[in-house]
Amino acid sequence: MAYIDYDGTIYVVGGLTGAESYDQVESEFNTSIRSFRSLSPAEAEDIRPNRLRFYTVRDGETWQSIAQNASESIIPPNTLAIMNGVPVNEQPRPGDRIKIAVEG
Repeated sequence: MAYIDYDGTIYVVGGLTGAESYDQVESEFNTSIRSFRSLSPAEAEDIRPNRLRFYTVRDGETWQSIAQNASESIIPPNTLAIMNGVPVNEQPRPGDRIKIAVEG
């Protein structure tokens, strides 16, 4: 865990893993933490955050097909299920109104 002070705001950055795998990911955590820096104005201008929108599930659609088509492969199928409060082993039902991610 790291505490980063930037312009008077403290950001807490950390990684989470089980004790048994910490040694394997410790260097990745540290690399990520050390990578934080201010963005240049040009970099900030280029940021286009993904957006959430609502989508109505059609007959025959699965998390996989929605992730590939409607959500433009931005996030994986399991993440779509989780962000919609559905167990990853269950498929959406036709007519369900779900949240999907689209490019900003």
